[in-house]
Amino acid sequence: MLQREVLTKKEFRALKRDKLKVQHLFLFAFIFFASRVFFLKEIMPFGLALLIAVSQVLEKEWVLVCGIFSILGYLTQGDILVSRSHIFVAAWIMLFNLILKNEKSKFIKMAVTTSLLNVGVSFALHRYILNNLTLYDIISSSFEAFIMISSSYLFTYGVSYYFNKKSVDIVKEEIISLILIILISFAGLWDINYMDISLKSILTVLFILIAAQLRGSQVASTIGLLLGFVLSFSGNTSTYVLGVYGFSGLIAGAFKDMGKIVVSAAYIISSIVVMIYSGKIEFLVPFILNVSLASVIFILVPRSLLEKIEISLDFERKKIIPQKIYMERIKNYINTKLDAVSKSLNSLSSILTERYENNLSRANEIKGVIEKVANKVCANCDAKHFCWTEDTYYTYDIFFEMLRFAEKNGKIDIRQVPDSFNFKCLKLNEIIRHINFEIEILRINNRWAKKLLNSKVILAEQIKGISGVVSDIVKDITKSFEFKNELEEQIAVLLDLNDIKYRDVLVTKNSNNKFEVTIYGNACLGKSLCNNDIVKIVSQALGKRMVRESTMCKLDNENNVCHFKLVEAENFGVASSVARYSKEDVSGDSYYFGNVAPGRYVIAISDGMGSGFEAAMESNTTIALIEKFMEAGFDRNTTIKAINSILLLKNKSDSFATVDLGIIDLYEGIGEFIKVGAVSTFIKSGFDVEVIENKSLPIGIVDEIEIESEIHQFKSGDMIIMVSDGVVDADRDLKEKWIVKLLREYSGGNPKELADYILNKAKEKYGNDIKDDLTVIVSKIWKVQ
Repeated sequence: MLQREVLTKKEFRALKRDKLKVQHLFLFAFIFFASRVFFLKEIMPFGLALLIAVSQVLEKEWVLVCGIFSILGYLTQGDILVSRSHIFVAAWIMLFNLILKNEKSKFIKMAVTTSLLNVGVSFALHRYILNNLTLYDIISSSFEAFIMISSSYLFTYGVSYYFNKKSVDIVKEEIISLILIILISFAGLWDINYMDISLKSILTVLFILIAAQLRGSQVASTIGLLLGFVLSFSGNTSTYVLGVYGFSGLIAGAFKDMGKIVVSAAYIISSIVVMIYSGKIEFLVPFILNVSLASVIFILVPRSLLEKIEISLDFERKKIIPQKIYMERIKNYINTKLDAVSKSLNSLSSILTERYENNLSRANEIKGVIEKVANKVCANCDAKHFCWTEDTYYTYDIFFEMLRFAEKNGKIDIRQVPDSFNFKCLKLNEIIRHINFEIEILRINNRWAKKLLNSKVILAEQIKGISGVVSDIVKDITKSFEFKNELEEQIAVLLDLNDIKYRDVLVTKNSNNKFEVTIYGNACLGKSLCNNDIVKIVSQALGKRMVRESTMCKLDNENNVCHFKLVEAENFGVASSVARYSKEDVSGDSYYFGNVAPGRYVIAISDGMGSGFEAAMESNTTIALIEKFMEAGFDRNTTIKAINSILLLKNKSDSFATVDLGIIDLYEGIGEFIKVGAVSTFIKSGFDVEVIENKSLPIGIVDEIEIESEIHQFKSGDMIIMVSDGVVDADRDLKEKWIVKLLREYSGGNPKELADYILNKAKEKYGNDIKDDLTVIVSKIWKVQ
């Protein structure tokens, strides 16, 4: 009694863990109808096979319920005597499932004992009840046992996937198994006939038409052949329908993009052709009648319902869902962490930029100085009583006026003191000396306080910039990456056909909607197995010109795996050349040009104040920071402001540098030009010249700088000419005009030749008195074919 109570609790927990769902109801229907199917008009193995498969996946209580539906299926067959042995075996499976423990060998024990029992019961039925036992009966029951064992093993995959009890990964065995379960169950349906109309025929054609519309020729023809095969072997229809269903599904699927009416018409016409070719003219009218009714139902099915069916049958999408869920979890985790970092930095920046009132206001500072001077000078004065007791307000006002004058003019002498106080004060010279001293101290303190405040604001600006970069990274990660599984399979097939070894292929579209392909393979130790053939194959598969992001592979020594990435090739190319002249040993001009990221090209010139070593230091710092900041992903605003802040932090108050910056998008052929104190940039397109002028002060002069930019759409063959101010000032009267005139007259297209030509012309204009460093950068843009 105690043991039974414990078992009941286990059953209760199991039922609570796996409640009744719509999936269970469909499973009951599957097992009921599968039990009714006659295979080859003599054996009925599928109901028992599906019951064995269910026993491997579901809880024991659900197996009992499924067993009841299996028995009901066998009972509803007209020949009760033939199905009686199967009812007994189904009851045995239910009982044996309760006794058997959940272990790895459960399936083997269940399948072997059930098949042996089925053979034994069949033998006893024919020997002792029917009295007609023959060798054929023994072979038939043995064949049924073999079908039962093999089917139950295959059905296990389908039931596991159906209830998601196995892996979330979808494999071909699971798909095929589930389809077979559904088709076999369909064969067990009662066929309702009225005159020449057959419900089962209508449903069969309807399934094929839906498959043709949703999945195309391959799936429709496959389902047509499978349905025809199952129905013919179960004795419900003739074998010639295999060709009708298969061929008609193939033709109908070819027109899936042209709508349901065209798909239905294609199916009807192809069915008529196959029926006539097969010589089944006598069955043509009833067959076409059933096909036509199925087509009408198919046309009337709402598109929304077809879309739901398509989603439920999209196994590739279901395979991607776990990947996306996992990626979303990682993405959300990273976003949360980075967002917290960004907010923390932003809060710190806000705190640093708050300009708190000093503990001593301006009035308190003056009061403090007055008290200091009075304590040092007036404390021991004989006239103290008259000045600070009887005439307190007058004395205080005089002190205040003297301090204001000293602060305004730098110092005060006896001539600026009112005569009334001059004749009255016994220690005026000493007071003046102390006032000048305290004012100087106050001025120095204020200067350092201002420097400290500026430093704090600059630091806050840097932290705010970093916060902005982190925030941009969060936005970048938030943008969904598309996984292209179909393209991965296509590339994998092409690699196999070309006998190229690999481990895995990953195809994604990044936030800029550009393809990125990562190829994983075994480390080849420098043998260059990842040759150019892979680039050609991937480009062919994607229909895009792909290039390697880096010439070197990334190696994982622990797992002996290397990988490299292919990215979409840029649509525009840039070739740059520079020509320079230094007034002194070291040029005060610095420059940079090159790619800072895929599809992002930068051209920059910085001119430090003056010439020589100090100017070189300023411009080198500016250019180095531009390069590093932009390679790190900082936007141009943050980059320029950061450089401005760093130059302001230097001890020299007059250190500054110009910035002439061009950022080119090599995918779209668009350039953005930012000028901070720099001279004009010139864009030569044929014989036309466009001038981009400067609108702001150099960096390192003021705390806040306004950054403006101009956008330009390039054409193939356009040339960008950037120069330092020394080149423009070669002709102080014409300024930029002489360069514009020179460019309009120049007909060559070589960047190096044009850079040298402009530099030589500038030297000619200076003659022997070159007053500044000269730098010319010429960049030519062309469309990649």
